[in-house]
Amino acid sequence: MKRFAGTLIVVMGILLGAQTVAAQEWSQPWARARIEKSPRHSEWVPVKHDGRNVQTLVVYSFHAVASGTPAGTYAAWATPITANQTGNRSFCSVADAVVRFSTAALTTCAGTETPLQ
Repeated sequence: MKRFAGTLIVVMGILLGAQTVAAQEWSQPWARARIEKSPRHSEWVPVKHDGRNVQTLVVYSFHAVASGTPAGTYAAWATPITANQTGNRSFCSVADAVVRFSTAALTTCAGTETPLQ
């Protein structure tokens, strides 16, 4: 019985993996394009806590603008999707390359926000 259960788990894992790959390959092109253009992003980030690394899912909205040819100035900013749930600070940077933060949601980066220490 244990051997059957082990075999069943392996088969189910293979089927689930195949289904996931097929779903990614067969997804609708318009949906993929819309997701790629979305300012919402998420990624797993290792965070060190109590001497160990914890994988944390970070979800944020990212925007950037540049001007000039080639671009001589830029502004980039990221804000939490839902304030006080997915984050409580916004981050930004301008051409001085200093990463800054604000506890308010940012809609642009003036370069006068508090520098990140």
